[in-house]
Amino acid sequence: MQAKIRKWAVVVVTTALVAAIGFSLTVSIRDAWKLNRHVRQLGSPIESDRDDSLRALEDLGVDVTIHLLPLLASSDSTVREFAACELYEIYYYADVPDAVVRDLIKMVLDERAHEDARKWAFDTLTRVAERSEVTETDSHEAVVAALRTAVQSETEWVVVYAASALRAFGPIAKSAEPDLLRIWEDSSSIDVGAALCSICPGKYEATVIPALLDAVDALDVPDLFERPAPLCYLEQLGPRAVGAIPRLERLAHSKPNWAYHIHGTLEVIQAKPDQPANNRMHRNGGSGPN
Repeated sequence: MQAKIRKWAVVVVTTALVAAIGFSLTVSIRDAWKLNRHVRQLGSPIESDRDDSLRALEDLGVDVTIHLLPLLASSDSTVREFAACELYEIYYYADVPDAVVRDLIKMVLDERAHEDARKWAFDTLTRVAERSEVTETDSHEAVVAALRTAVQSETEWVVVYAASALRAFGPIAKSAEPDLLRIWEDSSSIDVGAALCSICPGKYEATVIPALLDAVDALDVPDLFERPAPLCYLEQLGPRAVGAIPRLERLAHSKPNWAYHIHGTLEVIQAKPDQPANNRMHRNGGSGPN
């Protein structure tokens, strides 16, 4: 009798274990199927599908960056833009891992990469500098070296983005001065001039500020929501741009459509250190590739 009971007990336990394992496998397979479906839908041309899958993956605790990075090379421009914007937002406040920085360096130098992908890479490298009090490290040296190469590109937008990133690094990017100076002397690009003023404070303002003011004078149709680059660069110079105040005031009168932005820049330049100005707008601030 006891042997029969033990036999039935073994059968019951074995059946229960098989059922549990089967259920676990079923759940695991179902979860894996859902995961794969959501990963595939990240590359969907339908915006709602992409958004739903992204949220679902985040809820599952999945590191979405490893699935978004390949989408930067998608043949669908809307998918590339989606991936670029999401990655930019992820790293807007978070530290960018060294491994990702290395990928970004490769991307900014890859002329075969899609433009959206390269712009995202430039913007994120800029955030590497802007997010912290930058000190010189091997990683920063590698980034600056890559940006020095990129800023010599024959493609105008690449020069602008590379110069913007170098400007964000400030004096840490001092090694880029000769490259930027050659471009400045050849083209008088205000983006390059602003970078020179940032990496070599007090050295180039006398020649760059007049060029920035000329660029303000040449502004055409205003954008009510975004401060134009020359005004942003003057703001970033702060007290070093006080010499520009008289001409800015005249420009505010002669260009009434731009008066709102010009007065905002004047407020920033004249603000005391403990009284930051309101309505400050930054070019490319948090917008990702554009």
